[in-house]
Amino acid sequence: KLHSRNYLFDYLRKIVKKSIRHSFPVSLAVIDIDFFKKINDTHGHLVGDCVLKELAKLLKKSFRASDCVARYGGEEFLVVLFRGSEKVVTKVAEKIRKTVENIKFKDKPEVKVTVSIGATLCNSRTKFEDCVELADKALKEAKESGKNKVVYSPPL
Repeated sequence: KLHSRNYLFDYLRKIVKKSIRHSFPVSLAVIDIDFFKKINDTHGHLVGDCVLKELAKLLKKSFRASDCVARYGGEEFLVVLFRGSEKVVTKVAEKIRKTVENIKFKDKPEVKVTVSIGATLCNSRTKFEDCVELADKALKEAKESGKNKVVYSPPL
């Protein structure tokens, strides 16, 4: 019950233009489930689906109505924070990371889930495509440096 990737990019394109016109910050966070393939391989795809649904519910209730939460890819989600500064996006991302780390699944208590998060801020010099690329770059850094962490990439 999250927004689609197409809706996300339409929303992001519009909100970045609006943020430039009215001088307010917009930030992005790309959230990826760590070791998702291992969860599917070890516990089965039904458990993997349960993990995706639980994370989607958590993300949906963790953000404001003015923010946009969408499924970005397989086990990735992207959040656009309306009027979200560097401080806000890193604080919120860290809170999400910690909350996910502590999720207890009723039917599968042995399943442990963590996420890596890449975040950035869109500014007036940055096209929305570049913002997504910067957040992806920060996510890759989080994954390569040990997973289960938040990495912020400053805007261009």
